Amino acid sequence: MNASVIHEQLSQLLEKKTLYAPFSGVVLSVGTPQATGAEAGVLQQGASFTQGLQVLKLANMEGLKVVAQVSEVDVGKFSLNQPVIISGDGFSGQPLGGFISAISQLAIQDENAGAAARFPITVTLTSTSDNDLQSVRLGMSVHMTIVTYSNDSSFIIPHAAIEKDGDTLFVEHRDGLDAPVVRRAVTTGQSTVQGVEVFGVTSGFVRVR
Repeated sequence: MNASVIHEQLSQLLEKKTLYAPFSGVVLSVGTPQATGAEAGVLQQGASFTQGLQVLKLANMEGLKVVAQVSEVDVGKFSLNQPVIISGDGFSGQPLGGFISAISQLAIQDENAGAAARFPITVTLTSTSDNDLQSVRLGMSVHMTIVTYSNDSSFIIPHAAIEKDGDTLFVEHRDGLDAPVVRRAVTTGQSTVQGVEVFGVTSGFVRVR
């Protein structure tokens, strides 16, 4: 009878030899955590565990997030659910999609006096297949592209092409290389590194002074 009881107990242990995670992810550490904060204790073959004991740490890659900081000058240009394109040197040639999932209302303290305040934003990655995140590792640095403004009907011209006469802005413009130069009044929109957005001209050539 004693042998039967022990056999039954061992059979129940064998049924629990396989651990099933609630989600697919990446194992960050294996072993029981130590109270002193040291490295996790090594697992021993054949050791039994009590219910609720941590034996490994698993990261859920489905909810992978990227945290960045933006200047107080630019934070107003971002909004929740705004699309983001993410690339990185570690997974070159495999841009990933994402969206802004959080914008902090509290600035990060900066030790440099007079420095502009910076606000954390969180971007959640979205993958189309399981293969998309195979090359991504936790802690990697990435580049993010976020379109804050788009206008297909405007033109970007160099800043030096715009001249001012009183309160009026104008450019010297011609429709083609053989067309006469016409002085056209313009209005400006968004300014970029490449130039400034202008309205009031069509495709052609402008004179840069």
